[in-house]
Amino acid sequence: MNEDEPRSSLLCLVFTDLVDSTALKSRLGDAAAGQLMTRYHTDLLGLASKRGGREIDSAGDGFFLTFEAPSAAVAFALELQLLHEASSELPAVRVGMHLGEVTERAAPEGASKPTLVEGLAVDLAARVGALASGSQVLMSLPVFNAARQRLEHGELPREISWLAHGPYLLKGIDEPVDVGEAGFEGLSPLEAPGDSEKGRRAVAAGDELTLGWRPSVGIGIPGRPHWQLVDQLGRGAIGEVWLAEHEGTHGRRVFKFCFQADSLRSLKREVALLRILKESLGERADIAQVLDWEFEHPPYFLETEHSESGDLVDWAREQGGIDKVPIETRLDIAAQIADALTAAHGADVLHKDLKPANVLIHEDAAGRPRVCLTDFGIGLVTSRSALEVPGITVAGLTEDLLSSTVETGAGTRLYMAPEVIEGRTATPRSDLYALGVVLYQMAAGDFTRALAPGWERHVEYALLRDDISACVDGEPAKRLEGPAQLAERLRSLPARREHLQSQARRKKLVRGGIAAAVVGLLAVGGLRAYRLYADAQWAQTTAVPEIIRLVGVQDYPAAYALSTEVERRIGDNPRLAPLWQAVSARVDMVTEPAGATVSYRHYEDLEGEWTTLGTTPLEDVRAPLGVLRWRIEKPGYESRELAFRAPNLSKGMPLEPKLHYVLDPEGTTPEGMIPVDAGTLFAVPLAGFAATPEEGIEIGRFYIDRTEVTNEAFLEFVAAGGYRRPELWTEPFVREGETLSFEEAMALFVDTTGRSGPSDW
Repeated sequence: MNEDEPRSSLLCLVFTDLVDSTALKSRLGDAAAGQLMTRYHTDLLGLASKRGGREIDSAGDGFFLTFEAPSAAVAFALELQLLHEASSELPAVRVGMHLGEVTERAAPEGASKPTLVEGLAVDLAARVGALASGSQVLMSLPVFNAARQRLEHGELPREISWLAHGPYLLKGIDEPVDVGEAGFEGLSPLEAPGDSEKGRRAVAAGDELTLGWRPSVGIGIPGRPHWQLVDQLGRGAIGEVWLAEHEGTHGRRVFKFCFQADSLRSLKREVALLRILKESLGERADIAQVLDWEFEHPPYFLETEHSESGDLVDWAREQGGIDKVPIETRLDIAAQIADALTAAHGADVLHKDLKPANVLIHEDAAGRPRVCLTDFGIGLVTSRSALEVPGITVAGLTEDLLSSTVETGAGTRLYMAPEVIEGRTATPRSDLYALGVVLYQMAAGDFTRALAPGWERHVEYALLRDDISACVDGEPAKRLEGPAQLAERLRSLPARREHLQSQARRKKLVRGGIAAAVVGLLAVGGLRAYRLYADAQWAQTTAVPEIIRLVGVQDYPAAYALSTEVERRIGDNPRLAPLWQAVSARVDMVTEPAGATVSYRHYEDLEGEWTTLGTTPLEDVRAPLGVLRWRIEKPGYESRELAFRAPNLSKGMPLEPKLHYVLDPEGTTPEGMIPVDAGTLFAVPLAGFAATPEEGIEIGRFYIDRTEVTNEAFLEFVAAGGYRRPELWTEPFVREGETLSFEEAMALFVDTTGRSGPSDW
């Protein structure tokens, strides 16, 4: 572009003006006043040049200057104030500035300055300057916010005070302009400009409470002696977040300041939620703790702990990017976030703004990352009982905190569940959706990536894709029940992957082994081969593919039955060993007394025929893999029905130790009850169950009454069990007020947990 052509620039525009300079000539005389002003102009332009300023125009005792950076412009203006303080003969100077886009063009020939700077931003800067009084430095909000972050502590000889004066209606400017002031105690006015023909205040009723002091680098915090602000960490809808350091201990804390009266309620809500979490959960390292707060006098703030590693985004940046972090570490971090979220949900608290920036990272002694969930500013509670925690005062906030009565804040759209975007009430599964997006970003190695169609291409592992899908389904009811399930899935990912690989190897082994066996049998010559031909063809083309399918869906009894038919028709042959290893295991069982008939059927088959396995004692007897129902019968004795869970019979190896059962004489068991073997049983007092005084005690044989029990009582019993997984008992499994029979309770237990029944407890 030709240098003579106009160009647009973003500049900080500064106007300076001496107050009542005409009195200077009356007081000193024209000559002395002229010499003083000449020196003053030289000094002023020297200060501006030192900070990178350009003189655009001057008129009498006023200057129009531009600076590239707002911090440089403010530093110049404050140094100019110090210059006036050092020279008592100089009248007071006032300064106004604004950051805006302007047009620069070459001045016409004969002009006093080579460059013209034009635009509405120039007029706005001049109006701000006209609003100032003597020794006052005023600026629009963009300059105010940018400069107080950049001016380093100690750059000027005195501590800078920053005050926000709120919006003003300026002459000739249609919209209100937020005005701030920078200055020195004892030198600058440090007070809101009064109304005049140049402008007037446009502050809504009540907002005055939060105007005034503003944080900046290197200054202290009113009401918190010895704490000095170090750096601004962020800015949000509620206010600003700053890092502070103690002058003596050098300990660091995070202060969240609130500058809007209507946002103070949000800050109070966050304190209430954090205190509810603390009272409900105790001191947890994975949930931020509120240390102090000030809501009585401005500046209003919330004080929390600080993480040297910063948030998850900061920590990942220090590692070279989240994609450079080992996938195992990424999944462990996601599982830790799920743990913290599970705890919060257990206290009936929703986060509503889960994202990497709200996950702090601490490193333990071994350098491993440990998460801390923070910023519950728009969180909610899901039940009124959560507000009844002793020691928590939520006067006036009850309705604000309840998710059923109010929705606060939109959260961050990138992580918002569809139902929240659609305006529906947030639930724990809305937080789970956000966690699924975070997991996706961590797996894909990019915190800026949105969850969009085709996202699966960016996640390497199929099982991990399944886990993410289970969190981010568009229908909340189709997502996982809670973050605890996701944590379990992530931590068991290696074992799940190995299981799939093992199944694939087993299927390959079955295909190869059976095919080889059939081919070998077909190779047998003579009349016997001719007779076996039809059976071998059936085994190869029909039976073996069906067995492979049944193994794939884990219908082992059916696969076992078909394998038995293959053996019957083509004979017992060593080449069939891979088939039997895929569908069966060896069982040893003894009973007291011996001679009991042992039968089995598929666990899900409630009405089918029983298949007889043999008569005790059973030694190295082949039985189907998977979960089976077993029945032990002997005339004159009570029949026993029990179940084995799949892991006991899934390795193709004999059970250790031998299965041993004692049969009771007929008529021993009270009517409507079933026997349970002696041993350690985790239990609680429960209607319909034999009462025990404490958990985990050694008991003799006792009986479970088959009478009906309430759903709530049954859940209470299960929640106190040895595996302690109460998070499995959320909707839709809990049905308030429903009464379950013993058989229905057993089925609910099996369907929910995958456990095989009472013998598993």
